[in-house]
Amino acid sequence: MLDVKQRSIQVIEVEDGFVFEIHEITVEGDAVVEVWVYQKDCSTKIHAFSIMKESIENPVKLYKHIEDHMQEYIDIYKEEVIEE
Repeated sequence: MLDVKQRSIQVIEVEDGFVFEIHEITVEGDAVVEVWVYQKDCSTKIHAFSIMKESIENPVKLYKHIEDHMQEYIDIYKEEVIEE
């Protein structure tokens, strides 16, 4: 059987061509949700944050966190990738 290390759960497109990718990975036997951000015109992705899957009661809370902090993650991306 194939050993899947990571699977993409969802891709969320937001303003100005920015995209948030949500992945589920296994780290030392624990399910972890990682969120990455990038701009569609740029191939560089940066890690926004990770959270233990078991601590997410439902996906809506994860999406709400992304929505509430979206501009912060986009600003960090702009500083680290676009302005370099």
